[in-house]
Amino acid sequence: MKKFFRVHNHFENMKEKVVTFSFKDKLDIWWEDLKNVKDISEEELSWKEFEGYYRKKYLSKRYFDSKSKDFHELKMGHMLNEEYNTKYLDSLRYVPYLKGEKEI
Repeated sequence: MKKFFRVHNHFENMKEKVVTFSFKDKLDIWWEDLKNVKDISEEELSWKEFEGYYRKKYLSKRYFDSKSKDFHELKMGHMLNEEYNTKYLDSLRYVPYLKGEKEI
């Protein structure tokens, strides 16, 4: 979504509305349940608060550990170079000490 917001100039208070409007299936159910349980009003929710809820649910330390493990266990096997390179680069973002940044 950050790429989307770089292209489309939305005000900070509109970002969470744009994102949650596009939710489907399980993500939409999670969001509706969270709003009910936490008594969240989308009109008063900031983008930072929304990101916090999302990260807590979908980007946990366990998630990053699993992705890091996938990176370390990646083997070319019968993959073509292009397929291996794609998987390597996709996985690299989850290994903070290799990319020079901390995980989210």
